[in-house]
Amino acid sequence: MNGRIVSLVPYWVLLFVIGFGWFVIAPLVPSVISAFHASLSGAILLISIYGYAVVIVGLIAGFISAKFSVRLSLYISAILTTLGFLGRIFSTNYQELLVFQTISAIGYPMAIAPVGGVVESVMQGRSHTLIGISVGILFGGMSAGSLIGPYFSGLSQAFLTSFILSIISLILVFAFVRKYENIKVQRSLRGSFNPRMIMNWYIGLAVASLSVGLGGIASAVLGSHHLANSEVIGGEASSLTFIGSALGAIILPTVFENLHAVRIGLIVNGFLTMLSAVLIAYTLINPFNVIILLASYLLYGLFGNALWSMAMASLNKYVSDPSRSGLATSMFSVVSNLGVALIPGYLGGLFVGGGEAGLAFVGVVEALAFILSFFI
Repeated sequence: MNGRIVSLVPYWVLLFVIGFGWFVIAPLVPSVISAFHASLSGAILLISIYGYAVVIVGLIAGFISAKFSVRLSLYISAILTTLGFLGRIFSTNYQELLVFQTISAIGYPMAIAPVGGVVESVMQGRSHTLIGISVGILFGGMSAGSLIGPYFSGLSQAFLTSFILSIISLILVFAFVRKYENIKVQRSLRGSFNPRMIMNWYIGLAVASLSVGLGGIASAVLGSHHLANSEVIGGEASSLTFIGSALGAIILPTVFENLHAVRIGLIVNGFLTMLSAVLIAYTLINPFNVIILLASYLLYGLFGNALWSMAMASLNKYVSDPSRSGLATSMFSVVSNLGVALIPGYLGGLFVGGGEAGLAFVGVVEALAFILSFFI
């Protein structure tokens, strides 16, 4: 068993490198604007392009894993990530940077969308633990990139470091991923979808979209209350969400699966996700205590991403064959990122004025996710 888990290390390194290289740009947005003469929205697009890539490419990644092998999907991911990170180093204008950032972004869904098929190819029956760890490591890379980014001496050093890490990941993937069991592929993909999956999709959409949305509006909403250092607090809130997300996905699904209490875990995480989301919304419109606000972001990441990971892992119970797990989790990723693309942009407007509409929206969205956690 331990040997099989160790065999996932190259995959986990790839996920960490993708997360790191993706979010190392976040704290360096001013440098991007200055060096490449980009607008603020253009600089932010370099970060959000990863979410759009999942929506567009996620199902393709699932199709490849189901019709060919998860190994092929991971090879493509490692190659595109390395090429994209290499191109960023030599980009001389914003258009070139956007092209290479897009190439690396396509590598993201190729790795994470078919995560169900990847873990099933290594060890069946431990999906909650292994998917949780995989998602947690991705978020760990995102958090590391966001936290370490400001300490690089400019974009060149940040891009070079990301590229070096991607080379290490590429070597590991091609050296060891070939040993993954090649689950028998299917001529037909019938059985990859079950109507009950829609409940899981909603939970994924609710958690992911509000995670991004609440993190994105923190500085602006706090600033509207004339709170000192609102931008710093907003940045800390986002970082704590990532840290909580990494810890929650790695620890909590593993604990509940080992206790043979997956259903209880879904319900408990669903309730605590709802509670922490409502607390975030309430403290945003009534910022009486910064420590409580930051703690609520940490807790939302902790319980929310545990719920997200377990909802994704539960999809394996619906598919008719392990070879279809990659496509099932790809559909989940696509819907989640579709929510990320659509909802956060409208969330800020609900907090204008008193903010009661925003509080109500957050409460209703997460309450429905909690209710559905009883049935998935």
